[in-house]
Amino acid sequence: MSEKASIQRRRISRNRIVFLIITFTVALVVAVMDQTIKHWVVTANVTYRINTGGFLGLFAGAVWIQGMAHWLLVVMLGYLFFFQKKYSFVEGIALGLLVGGGVGNSIDRWRYGGVVDFINLPLLPTFNLADAAITAAVGLVILSAIVKQENV
Repeated sequence: MSEKASIQRRRISRNRIVFLIITFTVALVVAVMDQTIKHWVVTANVTYRINTGGFLGLFAGAVWIQGMAHWLLVVMLGYLFFFQKKYSFVEGIALGLLVGGGVGNSIDRWRYGGVVDFINLPLLPTFNLADAAITAAVGLVILSAIVKQENV
């Protein structure tokens, strides 16, 4: 193996490790904050509702649609991690927000049979911190794609 190829491989490995650290840290912070707030909401008798549907209450009771959406997400995340050679800081943050929000809502489904939603703003469905993190992740991915497109 040439020296140039070896250096390139180390650079990709280091980049991947930094990406994983960023992703894991953001995911952990989001999931812990989400669960801490939801525990307080449930135990302090704050008004909340259990959402048995998907994002923003969509597909309530359609377990198979939610299951397929989760598998699609797993495939997309796998593609992002295994086939991409360069990882940006923004993509690490976005993936961390997405994973942390997904973990937070998955824990709710296991504990409560649905997701604890408690943030109620005018003109929006009731949501929670995990939903906000997932929405922010999607926004960051779109923004990142636009910036990459402009730099090509």
